[in-house]
Amino acid sequence: MFPTRRHNEALAALYYGVRRHKGFVVMTGEVGTGKTLLVRCLLELLNRKNVAYAYVFNSILSPMEFLQYIAGDLGLRQQGRTKANYFWISAVFLLPVINRS
Repeated sequence: MFPTRRHNEALAALYYGVRRHKGFVVMTGEVGTGKTLLVRCLLELLNRKNVAYAYVFNSILSPMEFLQYIAGDLGLRQQGRTKANYFWISAVFLLPVINRS
């Protein structure tokens, strides 16, 4: 990576948003400005801190596909095929993580 001051600021903002549990963080920019590179750098930083994440790079998913994708990316067993089952297994996974932080 060839970091600029703006890239470093963006990476710091993304990292802060994740580590401080700020919810969703939005990053926008023109094609070729380094958004994907910043996300990959962020994921590398998060791997070092043992942070669980799901990397959703396909924005054209139905709500059910979104839940299925996140469960799969987090390595959760996908026992049921209903929205309620996906919420349940996500909660079972996330609650202990939240309580540790």
